[in-house]
Amino acid sequence: MRVVVADFWGVAVGQSIFTPEDINANPAPPDQHPYAGWLYAQIMVAAEDDPRAGHAPRFLDTYELEFGIVGPSALGEEAQRGIHQILGAPKPQGWDSQLHDEIAFAGSFDRRWHAWRAFLNVPGGLEADLTPDAGVTLGTLRTEARVGLTARIGWRIDNDYGPPRVRPSLAGVEHFSGGALSWSIFAGVQGRAVAHNLFLDGNTFEDSASVERNPYVADFQTGFSLSAGDWRLAYTYVWRTEEFATQPTRQDFGALALSVRM
Repeated sequence: MRVVVADFWGVAVGQSIFTPEDINANPAPPDQHPYAGWLYAQIMVAAEDDPRAGHAPRFLDTYELEFGIVGPSALGEEAQRGIHQILGAPKPQGWDSQLHDEIAFAGSFDRRWHAWRAFLNVPGGLEADLTPDAGVTLGTLRTEARVGLTARIGWRIDNDYGPPRVRPSLAGVEHFSGGALSWSIFAGVQGRAVAHNLFLDGNTFEDSASVERNPYVADFQTGFSLSAGDWRLAYTYVWRTEEFATQPTRQDFGALALSVRM
């Protein structure tokens, strides 16, 4: 019988802002991403596989609940206008067409495996591994299934299960064991089958702005991770394919994550 043991838990609060490409148009262009603010909290619990005698843990399970409010009460307009005023950037004009107020939630389950691993016969004792992952999210916020694979090379890379995730609207709290200095560089891919996305499909119970969502989306990512003691720094750069039919180009963005074990 498989046994899992509670490993750690985490909480996060955040705000996300979604806007069309043309923020000068009023109303917002109907073929571009609708305006939306998302003010949320996230609770996460993780359980690591109980290692067999003489073996390392084989996988890590994470369970997440995200809940919050989308719409004017999420203060997305105020946040963006304030930032643009500080930066001297153009004032967004189309926030009157943003999604309406709605309480939303999403529950997620993900599993990451320690799969193939090799020790490279080079100075410094480098290692390489493959880390598959799979997960599902259900809720009024987002419903999707996903699978992915990450390849890494580095030093003492068995102290975690790969780089921090970069998912829509999820901060993500990641497991790493700490201890001696370790580092890795990585590259990976993840595919998602998306059945619902509130920010693209529009409000659940009333008419609102929306676009034609693409059912399949892929992320390609690369970056590095560096950890020492109870601290870890990771940078991930993502190429994301188009999420809706009239999106003119793919999304390219980076995420810098600084984590500390408590």
